[in-house]
Amino acid sequence: MTLTNLSPGKTYYFRAAAQNSYGTSYGGILNFTTQTSSYTPAVYYQTTSVSGNAINLISLTSSIDSGNLNNGQVTYTVNYKNDSNYSANNAKFRITFPAEVTFKNSSLVPFTFEGNNSLLYKLDKIGAHSEGNISVSFEINNSVSGSKSITFNADINYTLPGGGTESKITFANLEINGGSGLASLLSAMGTLLGNWFIDLLIGLAIGFGIYHFFIRKKTVDVLK
Repeated sequence: MTLTNLSPGKTYYFRAAAQNSYGTSYGGILNFTTQTSSYTPAVYYQTTSVSGNAINLISLTSSIDSGNLNNGQVTYTVNYKNDSNYSANNAKFRITFPAEVTFKNSSLVPFTFEGNNSLLYKLDKIGAHSEGNISVSFEINNSVSGSKSITFNADINYTLPGGGTESKITFANLEINGGSGLASLLSAMGTLLGNWFIDLLIGLAIGFGIYHFFIRKKTVDVLK
């Protein structure tokens, strides 16, 4: 049996109940603890010149905030910087996120969705010797479990002062090791079934006793 939408690293308590017309018998209180997720962000940086004179106006770096990852939250931040004496015009910034996460919020608005997993920002002009960043928060889906690597991408495209365009790309990988709130109940269910069976026998015995000594005896007395 598998339960979903559970928090990682939490202890849950439960017990079985057997019910019939004579009452309800409860088993002992049992518990299980979900696995603690372990997320290790690994950041990689890549720059690509698409066309134009390759002035290399904008630099991109990206990072993943690991402060709240064990609760299934991840923040992808992209920093852009113009160290040149020229402005980058018609700048369009795109962040693409994996299917394993769900978008929560963005530090920069407005933006538009492109498909199911891309955000497009129109920055227009990025002035000389200026910089900025965009942070986007996501929630890791409960379907993610085991060991897996997911990738966040960001790219920026802009017009160079002398004509032509230039594009830069950065991406970050997130290594996921461990559960994400999914709890395997095989061992817990084994204990539960053992205790539940014993409690069921006790409940049946009590019910049989009630029937034999009260209901059946009363019926016999009436017949007499």
